[in-house]
Amino acid sequence: MAMVTSLSYGPLVVPNRRVTVRLCGSLTAIAQSGTALVPWGFQYRPRELAYRLADRFGYSHDSATLVQSLRNTPIETLIETQEGWLDIEIPRGFKPFDFVPNAEPVNSPEETFLTQLPIDIINAGTFNHVPFIAGYMSMESLFMVYEHTIDSTVWNAFTRNPDYFVPHFWNIPHGTAASAAVSQGIRNAYWQDRPLGDDIMVEWLTFHTDQQFIYAIDKTVRLHAQRSSAPTYYYQFSFDGDLNLVKRVLMLGSWPGAMHADDIPYLWSVTDLTISPILPTNHARTVSNRFVRLFTNFARFGNPTPNAVDTLLQSRQWQPVTAATVHYMDIGHDLVTGVNPNGQRTAVWRDLEARYANDPFRFPRN
Repeated sequence: MAMVTSLSYGPLVVPNRRVTVRLCGSLTAIAQSGTALVPWGFQYRPRELAYRLADRFGYSHDSATLVQSLRNTPIETLIETQEGWLDIEIPRGFKPFDFVPNAEPVNSPEETFLTQLPIDIINAGTFNHVPFIAGYMSMESLFMVYEHTIDSTVWNAFTRNPDYFVPHFWNIPHGTAASAAVSQGIRNAYWQDRPLGDDIMVEWLTFHTDQQFIYAIDKTVRLHAQRSSAPTYYYQFSFDGDLNLVKRVLMLGSWPGAMHADDIPYLWSVTDLTISPILPTNHARTVSNRFVRLFTNFARFGNPTPNAVDTLLQSRQWQPVTAATVHYMDIGHDLVTGVNPNGQRTAVWRDLEARYANDPFRFPRN
């Protein structure tokens, strides 16, 4: 059985059917810390981006000429043109990055990869129905601490522009009563609408974790489980130990939770980032062995816990998500099964979406 597994940008394409339709034989898929619905993961203004690149390089805006010019541009040059963190306008992390998937014209004369919006593919169930795991880290957006170190204007910008809190993919016009209600609802839920400042930083990071990652991943899992004939498994990685190397390299060890990409050293050897030797007796090794066992089982059997008795996995049974119950596994100091992870927080987003969103996750096409 083959397995497709990827982190962050990679999972953006996992739900898109052409990724799996072209692969033969048995297949499983794992989306770590991202799905096609995350707010930064789908470029709905590709033409605008293409023209911006054309202006930067002095290329023609004629479509055929521009396509050929961009194809002839060295990849290193394109990489250098990507926006850096400070080049992105506030609110950062709320809008799509430049070079992420977009929907191609159905009538394209060339072979296409993706011609529909991800939400339409998921809702229609027109993806390859294979066993699927999706999950996230408990404090994905811990890196946002540094936004305030490099840009002191963030707090004031959000205070002056409460519409910034409104998800762009909910298609709610700014300055409307609906926009004000969503903004107020989010601010009340996370920090009781206290003034923005360093004293609410943990709550701020939790909000960013939810708006950048958890809400969209949770939405994907629920929809996917309702429409797929194959099992869908859901997890949270919460362990904070000596193999959380990204967190430690970024000197964020005093902050709670596991941050974006902290799970990678638990699956793969990342010797270049190791700060000090991790002894075999370190509990991080046990967590790593469990994580590898779960994913290996999934790759082999389409089930992360196929055996009722497994000492390493503490004989836990990871149940798939159903239409009625959102089962999940928390991968922390111990393996803990439960339902509806971070339920109070995700309920806020589901409620606001149901009350105010207009065609959520559907973007203008150009």
